Amino acid sequence: MRYTQALLLHTLDAFQGKRSVNAAFHLLRGKRSSQTIQDAGFFSMAPLYGCGATSLSKDEFMKAVRDLWSQGDIVSSKKGHADVTASGRSKAQEIAPLPDGLNGIRFHASTQLFWRRLYHLIHSLHVEEEKQHYLLTEKHLLDWVTTFTKSSSFSSWTTKAFEELDTILSKNDPLQAEVFVQRLSRPGRTGRTLRQLGVDFGMDSVWAEVYWRSTVHTILHNVLSQPNQFEAMAAVLPKEARSPLTITAQKTYQLARQAIPIERIASIRRLRGSTIEDHLVEIASHIEDFAWTEYITQEDASVIQTVLAHSKHLTLKQLKQELPERISYFHIRLCMAREKGAFFHQRT
Repeated sequence: MRYTQALLLHTLDAFQGKRSVNAAFHLLRGKRSSQTIQDAGFFSMAPLYGCGATSLSKDEFMKAVRDLWSQGDIVSSKKGHADVTASGRSKAQEIAPLPDGLNGIRFHASTQLFWRRLYHLIHSLHVEEEKQHYLLTEKHLLDWVTTFTKSSSFSSWTTKAFEELDTILSKNDPLQAEVFVQRLSRPGRTGRTLRQLGVDFGMDSVWAEVYWRSTVHTILHNVLSQPNQFEAMAAVLPKEARSPLTITAQKTYQLARQAIPIERIASIRRLRGSTIEDHLVEIASHIEDFAWTEYITQEDASVIQTVLAHSKHLTLKQLKQELPERISYFHIRLCMAREKGAFFHQRT
């Protein structure tokens, strides 16, 4: 639990009391809301986005909050908010400094599918070797694995895959690499769960997940930045990993690139205009060359950017109160996405 506490301290410290404790939970769980994604970019917490999506429960999270408060590591600043004390900040770094390689805002959507493909491909080798019956209930994944393993290039893929993994993992933190490897199945032994790994390595399951995700993100980063060097891993890469956008935002982006107005995009996609605005904010946050100025005047953008640079009030409501009435919440969020967008914090 102390590792979960450290993770929470890192997050709350970055929020500086400007976001609620619940907002920290949503960020660590990887909630796909525009506010949470915006928080990840604006507070430079893009790496930790979704890092506890598998293992962090709300009950465990709230217990960590209560424990931190009783220990004097956080203090209540206002209802639902908390500030990290000097002792809490020191404890977080001492217990669990954040690992390198995490890039949740970029890879959260593709981490699980990439992992499950890789896991089942490697597991299928052991099943065949031990003459076992291979069971996989997810049809889409079973179809993909079956097609892949029956291809003529699969035998050569296995050799290259292990070589590429060795190349990447040998440069990674040894403990992070070991957590990743131990999750894979091998002859005579199924992969360890996050809870088991927490026990094995003297940490809790949440921190085991952080280590595992950091390694998966490192692999994805290497594959995307050097696809010719890591061809075997690139073959496993989900198409979602090739774009930082959610699938639904990608569809909106294709229409936005044609200079189609928001109302028309909403009609074509049969979605609300506010949903299309959410997509445009996501696109502005991730795509550096996105023509975001098509949706706001230069004058209004300058006014918003000036307020963002000097205002200590970071909530949308407070920012709106400091700006001319003609400026909408969408305009503010659009500028915030450009000022603190996820592409400022990602490596690919």
